[in-house]
Formats: sequence, structure tokens, C-alpha cells
Amino acid sequence: MSDEKFADFGDEESRINYLNAKFDDLLQGINNLYGKELMEELLRRLEKTISTFHQDVKSLIVGLQPDKISGQESKIISHQLESKQVAAEVSPASQAVVQEEVNNDSRVSE
Repeated sequence: MSDEKFADFGDEESRINYLNAKFDDLLQGINNLYGKELMEELLRRLEKTISTFHQDVKSLIVGLQPDKISGQESKIISHQLESKQVAAEVSPASQAVVQEEVNNDSRVSE
């Protein structure tokens, strides 16, 4: 546990590197065809999970003590959440990096 890497999830590059390392761990020992399908499904589920999480947080903040949060503050909070959601979603570039790793693993095992 002491050699486990911690990621700064606020930094996109750190987040991608962390996820790539975890995907590599997951895919070791799985055949290439099944590994690709698993990777694609993981990416779809990650995107859906992140989106759902941000929607839930947004709903909670809007519903939390609405009389104490002014309309302007609510708009600012909503804007900040939307900005973070865009940054946190798995981008096509991230998917390409992960797909390239899968392809490289396929070539090595052949």
C-alpha cells in the first residue's frame, strides 16, 4: 500500500496517468479481444458515473437551504459545477491514449 500512487484528480494529466495505470493492472492476463471490449465498457461507465455524480451534486446544492443562497450565488455554484464537469469527463483525447495503450499491449502479447 505504501508504493501505491496517489493522483491529483484536479489535474487532468495526473488523472489520466492514474487511470491508465489502473487499467493496465485490470487488463493483465485478459485476452486482447475481451480486454478491448472491457476497456470500452469501462470508459462508457466512467463517463456516465461522472455525469450522474455532477447532476446529483448540483441537485443537492440547489436543494440545500434555498432561502440562504441567493439567486446569484446559486448561478455561480451551478456554473462552477458545470465547468468542473467538463474538465472531469473523459475526453476523446483521453480515450485515444487509453486505446493506444490497449493496442500496444496487444502488439506486445502477439
